[in-house]
Amino acid sequence: MLINKPLILTFLFFCLIISCQAERLEYKPMFVCSNKMDNPYGIVAHISRKGTDYEFDSINKALDMIKSVGISNIRVDFDWYTFRNGYTKDSVSFERFDKMMSAVSEKKINVLGIISNTNRDQASIWYNHTDLLVRHYKKRVNYWEIVNEADLFAKRNQNYKPEDYISILKDGYRIVKSYDNNIKVLFTSICDIEYNFMDETFANDASSFFDIMNLHAYTDQKEPEILIGFYGLVKNKIKKYGIEKPIWLTETGYPTKGDNSVSMETQAQRLPRIFLISFALGLDKVFWYNSKASETFEEDRECHFGIFHKDYTPKPAYYAYKTLIQMCPDKSTRPSLFYDEGVYLAKWKRKDKKNVVALWTSEGKKDIIVKSNKKNEIFDINGKPVFRRGGGMVNVSQSIIYVVGEKDIIVF
Repeated sequence: MLINKPLILTFLFFCLIISCQAERLEYKPMFVCSNKMDNPYGIVAHISRKGTDYEFDSINKALDMIKSVGISNIRVDFDWYTFRNGYTKDSVSFERFDKMMSAVSEKKINVLGIISNTNRDQASIWYNHTDLLVRHYKKRVNYWEIVNEADLFAKRNQNYKPEDYISILKDGYRIVKSYDNNIKVLFTSICDIEYNFMDETFANDASSFFDIMNLHAYTDQKEPEILIGFYGLVKNKIKKYGIEKPIWLTETGYPTKGDNSVSMETQAQRLPRIFLISFALGLDKVFWYNSKASETFEEDRECHFGIFHKDYTPKPAYYAYKTLIQMCPDKSTRPSLFYDEGVYLAKWKRKDKKNVVALWTSEGKKDIIVKSNKKNEIFDINGKPVFRRGGGMVNVSQSIIYVVGEKDIIVF
């Protein structure tokens, strides 16, 4: 979803500032969530698709790069044309998916599988093949998403109705649960919450047939902090229908060439801010889009989202993501988010009992004082030490810095 700034700002004014103490604003979680992070980091990777634009032909290299960042979840397409040996009705093939899953299992990465959409006249085929797919991978796929961006598909195709999606959502949910009730089903990834698709499906009891709510959000030229208002809109929408389920962001990111692109440095600066804002406001998992930039066409933005280049050399965002995971690893406490005089502050405790504070601005720079009862270590966005002493003036900018200490860290 491309976020609508004026609408976001209106909702931000009315519903987002949860508490204020000594002029410091605190943003509380808005959704059902755990107190500790549980394997929260993900990425979208086209490891099931062949060709130079994709990663199946170099799958081990792709997975090695993903694993080296510290990412524990991968979102991948289980395309119909791959599974069905083309578009024939009677034959299916697991060969490519089996090779992919074997490589993924070896790296111990969790899989969020995307089940493709279908036309109304293919409903019976969709059911049979989804049943085969889920049964075949019931011990290896942890999560199934029933269709990517069905709301966008409906918006572009007048013959596709919300009830068509509800029908296959119900079938998909029942199939998954019939094999293993512990496998989680994700609602279609909603990319336009202002479109009536979500309202119409929720009004017709769609929420009874998924475990996890699913969002896509791209801020493009806008700073990541606009997500605070976006999540306020989502909160109001799901509250209207009494939905209390975990929420994941399964696509977000920035192209570094093409329309509405940013520089590679800006892509890197914004990545950890999106994750920390999302976690603090109650999202359980965030998946970056995407792993490898195909770079096939210079001006096509879709070719330039990745955190590494087509030759697998890292972009700056690769190092920013890796550092974020090192600073806020699995089983850390959920970050708390504050805003004070132009500076955003997120803080959490790691499983090694060390306290961490992340500091950044959405624009400009600001000097602030950092103190603690013991020596702090201060790191830049790439994990490089800034200085190692108990306190002092630090320069805060849109490029995040991390302060790590054994005692509570005080920021003035």
